[in-house]
Amino acid sequence: YVETMLDLDGSGPIPQFSARCEFLPADQNLTYIGHLNEESTKVDGFDEKGSFVQQIHYSAPLKVIEVLTKTSRKCSQKLGYECKQSRLFNTPTQNYSDFYGYWTNRHGQIMDFWAGSKPGSFKCFCGLDNSCFEKEKGCNCDSGHNDWLWDGGLITQKEFLPVKSLHFGDTGTPLDGKEGR
Repeated sequence: YVETMLDLDGSGPIPQFSARCEFLPADQNLTYIGHLNEESTKVDGFDEKGSFVQQIHYSAPLKVIEVLTKTSRKCSQKLGYECKQSRLFNTPTQNYSDFYGYWTNRHGQIMDFWAGSKPGSFKCFCGLDNSCFEKEKGCNCDSGHNDWLWDGGLITQKEFLPVKSLHFGDTGTPLDGKEGR
């Protein structure tokens, strides 16, 4: 990777920003924009649905990221949740009010799918191919299993990127076994 300053419109109104770039053959260049929440964050003691809130603060202004996303052929963002007895979407469901955890898109809208899945599915990746820890669930985390499980993948629908915030709940109290990260 090369750390560099990019300017999407020359001397126009869009400010320069710092990014990591990877130059691949056949002009398949990758641009990475960092944020302050790249490390795992412990979530414990937030039992109410969506009561843990983490706003994502990027190293470039949101307007710059929107322009970069619109002008890029492909964009993706990794997102994952590791859980221990902590539900995510509380599947099976088709109702946002059932969600314990969710992410919001760049406009602040609650999204109806988890990373690696499809919009409108109300599922995680494992729910699409029926490989979840409990087959009738749409996410591994929705099993309430007492050991660590994981749901995640790539969000490839660039019209929703970047992720603006993460919300989690069902992590009990600091004294019980429920937690996430």
